[in-house]
Amino acid sequence: MDPGKCMFLRFPTVAQYILVDFLKLLSGTGDFARVHAHHFLRARLANDSKFDIEFPEELRHSCFVCFCKASLRASNIVFPLDSEWHRLFECCSTLAAREAYRKIVIEQFPSMGLPWAPTLETLVVHVLRAREFPDLLFPLMKFVTAATSAAHKARLELTDARIRSGILSIFRA
Repeated sequence: MDPGKCMFLRFPTVAQYILVDFLKLLSGTGDFARVHAHHFLRARLANDSKFDIEFPEELRHSCFVCFCKASLRASNIVFPLDSEWHRLFECCSTLAAREAYRKIVIEQFPSMGLPWAPTLETLVVHVLRAREFPDLLFPLMKFVTAATSAAHKARLELTDARIRSGILSIFRA
């Protein structure tokens, strides 16, 4: 096997769901508004007689979990992009998964100095370090799955009514 042609030099034996979550992250095919722009939600809200405004352009690619949490406490809302790097390194729904992964990285790889900012560059560095240091790959894969699961659960807890009221409270003013 030519190491120059392999993305990862040594791949851990993992459950299928962990591998699928990781491959979706790497291939950009995960469930992110960065890609699908909340088309299903927009269609549902368009048919809702209580939602009488146009769906805000600035929310089409935003993380609704973070939006709904922020709209409860502030009028100066930031609309974070619902992306792979936001989910892993910033989203409020994945904090516990992120802290567990960070603890493993600090304990097992103290001199690595990985970045933690919610950027695409940070995600790339984590993946490249996992390529360089195969012992980091399994914790990274588990982190991706834990974050995916936590984000999915948080989205299931959001109701259309909560999203609608958050949008109306900010954009109807």
